[in-house]
Amino acid sequence: MPRKRGARLLDHTGNQPNHGRRQVAITLYESGLSLREVAAALKVTYQAIHNILVRAGVPRRGRGGNQGSHSRRK
Repeated sequence: MPRKRGARLLDHTGNQPNHGRRQVAITLYESGLSLREVAAALKVTYQAIHNILVRAGVPRRGRGGNQGSHSRRK
């Protein structure tokens, strides 16, 4: 079923994320957890966390973890 314009996204339990949960998601992500780890910790979908971070203007980290000396680029 398509979303109505302006409808708020719901987490997988049907609850609207409140300001406190949004702030917790941002804090967890900024402390180093991945999007998937934050989603699992808060029991919401990856997409819900992604949307929270985008709307809050949180800069995304690059993919792939450590890109140090074992990287293919030399």
